[in-house]
Amino acid sequence: MTCPNPDSTLIDTLRATVEGLYYMSETDRPFEVLQWAGQTTPLTPDRVLQWTGKPQDSPVEVRSLDDFFERLMREQDWHSDQERAIAHRFRTLFELLQQHLSNTQVYRIGEIEIDIYIVGETASGNLIALQTQSVET
Repeated sequence: MTCPNPDSTLIDTLRATVEGLYYMSETDRPFEVLQWAGQTTPLTPDRVLQWTGKPQDSPVEVRSLDDFFERLMREQDWHSDQERAIAHRFRTLFELLQQHLSNTQVYRIGEIEIDIYIVGETASGNLIALQTQSVET
C-alpha cells in the first residue's frame, strides 16, 4: 500500500496558481513547482546549491519572500487591466506561500542568467520550491 503524499493538494494548488504566470525580466520565464521530500532544514545556500546540482562556488543571494514579491504585486496607476491582473495573481501566489509554507526564503543563484528558487517547508516537513529564471545583463 502506497502512502499518499500529504503535500499533493498544496502542490496541485501551486501548479494551478502559477500556470501561465511568468517572472518578468529581460526574458519572461514560467514557474515550475518542485518538491524536495525528505530533505531537512535548516535551509542554507550550500544545501540549496547541492539540491539544485549547482557548483558549490556559485554566487547565491538570499532574499525574503516580501522583498522578492514586493515589486511583482505592486499595482501602478499607469498599469493596464492586464498588468493589474498579473499583479493580483502574484499577490495570490504570495499569500498562498505565506499561508502554507514556513521558513520561506528566495535563493537567487548565478549571475546574468539567475536561477531563482522560492523554498519553504510544508506542515508535513517537506520542502517545496518554485523555480524560475531571471536574465539580468
